[in-house]
Amino acid sequence: MFGYNGESSAAVPPLFALSLITRVSLGQSEYWFATIKVVLAILFIIVGLIYDWGGVRHHSGPGLENFHNGQAIIGGFSALNGVELVSLAASESAKPHRAIPRAVRATFVRIVLFHILTILTIDLCID
Repeated sequence: MFGYNGESSAAVPPLFALSLITRVSLGQSEYWFATIKVVLAILFIIVGLIYDWGGVRHHSGPGLENFHNGQAIIGGFSALNGVELVSLAASESAKPHRAIPRAVRATFVRIVLFHILTILTIDLCID
């Protein structure tokens, strides 16, 4: 399961080439890759909930049946570790008394939107 994966190593040369050109191009590419990741996560949540609520023709969605069968929320909360690093990074800012509360609130919103909703969507779609 762990080890060399030839598919994932295909992304290394283009990213290495971007880092050789300029720092700006690497920063811009990271910005666009992160934007694509966020958009795809939101689309996954929307499409998954549409499927779950029966929005697919000739296929009734599972709905909340998984909660009655005891199959929902089967795992995935280990992705929430490392949240404390947000306050460490914010404490190094110019105004930590403003930055730390903002960073903690933003992290909470991101955890709810991306981690909890994604886990819930996956668990609801498992039939």
